[in-house]
Amino acid sequence: MLARQGRSGEALRQLQTVLPPAKAHYDLASVYEIQGRKPEARAEYQKAVELDPQLDDAKARLAALN
Repeated sequence: MLARQGRSGEALRQLQTVLPPAKAHYDLASVYEIQGRKPEARAEYQKAVELDPQLDDAKARLAALN
């Protein structure tokens, strides 16, 4: 909900309280992708992959956006 309201920093902090950092970035990217905010989604998927190179879902979605 916070990400949808444009409060990305708060959304990421909330997600990171219950998720590993890579997964939090992945989830935030998913929200951006749904909203059509492709540059932001791309950046968050990239960050997720940097934090966890084994996060294949993030790799696949990043590839689909490129």
